[in-house]
Formats: sequence, C-alpha cells, structure tokens
Amino acid sequence: MSKFERRDKDDTEPASVCKILYREDLERAIRNGKFSGSPHDLSDGFLHFSAEDQLAGTLAKHYRDASELWLLRVNVDALRDDLRFEVSRGGQRFPHLYAELRMEDVESIQPIRLERADAVHPVSIRRKILYLHGWTSVVGGVKPTSLIEAGHDVIEPALDDDDFDLALKVAQAACEKHRPELVVGSSRGGALAVNLELPPEVPRIVLCPAWRRWGNANRVPINTLILHSPFDDVIPFSDSLNLIENSSLFRSHLRVVGSDHRLASPDAITALKDACLEFPDRRFDPFAL
Repeated sequence: MSKFERRDKDDTEPASVCKILYREDLERAIRNGKFSGSPHDLSDGFLHFSAEDQLAGTLAKHYRDASELWLLRVNVDALRDDLRFEVSRGGQRFPHLYAELRMEDVESIQPIRLERADAVHPVSIRRKILYLHGWTSVVGGVKPTSLIEAGHDVIEPALDDDDFDLALKVAQAACEKHRPELVVGSSRGGALAVNLELPPEVPRIVLCPAWRRWGNANRVPINTLILHSPFDDVIPFSDSLNLIENSSLFRSHLRVVGSDHRLASPDAITALKDACLEFPDRRFDPFAL
C-alpha cells in the first residue's frame, strides 16, 4: 500500500481547494499559463493542495520561514477527475492534483500574511480591516469581535452618534492613519463607509447600509459588497437594491444574509467572515501583481 490511501469522493469535500506558492513560482506559472509543481510536488508525483480549514497546518508545517507567499483558490469542478482526496498528514484527507494546474482554472489569487509564531493565530490569512460600527452601537460588538477571533487585525474607532460629519472625519482619519486593506461598515457605519474617500484598490463591505439616512453618496465603486437581509425592519432591503442600481453593479454585489437588521446571528456572522476573505481577493490578473 502506498503512503497515501485513495478515497472516493463524497459530499463532505469542499467546493474549492487552495494551493500555496512562492512569488517566483507564481510569476513563472503566470508566464507559462500553468504550474507544473514544486520540488516537493514533483517528488510525490502530484500537486499538494489544502482545503480552507487545513491551511493553517500546512503553512505552519511547510512555510514557517517564508517571507512572501500567495494563495490560489481553484473550484474543484475545474480540476475534474485529476483531483483526488487522499489520507495524509494526521489522518486527514488532503486534495492532491495528478495533473498540471492550468492558471485559467484559478478563481482568485490572494497574498498571505505570515504571523509571528507566538500569536494566537501563528500562521494565518488575515486582513487589516477598518470596522465602522452602527448608530448607538459600541466598540467591540459581536461583528468586529468575530473578525478579530478569525485572525484579522481590526481597527474600530469610536464614532459620534449625533454628528455624522464628525463621525465621518474620525473614520477618514483612521483610514489615512492605518491604511486598511478592507473597510467594513454596519448600518450607519455602512453609510460612513459609502461616504469615505478611499484609495481605489481598497474594497468596502457594507451591512444594511443606511445611505439614504446619512451622508450624500448614492453610489459605490465596483469593489463594494453589500450584505443585507430582506427581513430588515430598520433599513429597507430595497435601499440596497437601489444602491446597486445607482452604481450600475451586478446583482451579485448584493448578498442576501441573516433574518434581521443586526446581522449578528451565526449564519450572518459566517457570511461576513467568508466575505472578508473571499470578496477582496485579487482576481486572476497577471498585471495586478
């Protein structure tokens, strides 16, 4: 029997799998239109991939001393019969690709930050996020706390409830000081996020944005994602539909989540955490590197 035990596919397998590359390997793969494998891959006879929940272990075991890494996500359907899930480290079933990886099959490319060994998340994919809380909300609420627990670096300034212009000034100053990779705003904080002046490469995720109630902006740039519940009894779901229409964005920029305005239920929190990882990804574009 080989050191890897073959298993048939089942319904527990993820929809996408991840490949970690050094920058030089990524650039070579982009030039060639394919990735043929690292020395480790070539020695084993297949390309090593990981599921999302296996990434931390893979990074800690094989890449602890790396200075720059990139994460490629690939839909399993694109890999067809060449992808097998086989028993490997710690008895876990890992995805192995018995073929070259075609770069046209890559869904997204994301830089990986490697954290210090004594951190709570020793090796993790994390983002620097500016979080803007809602009206009468407090710093350190459920949503920003969940992002911190997910390993992100969250900056959350206290925002004035009575003076929107002052709150916007505080948010703008925090953005310029900390230079976040992503801005997340909830309700009135979503209105702040919509009205912020951001570098064009910084995306926004806004939850039930109260843009009609506060501020002057009625459009958002293309790298904006809206999370909203149609059962919201505070900010009408139609407001988000109108914001999408005003901005000439596809309907996919509005995700239906949760069952109320707060979006603090477990499923809504999961949707937010997933969005913070997936939405700002650098889509496959060789000229973006």
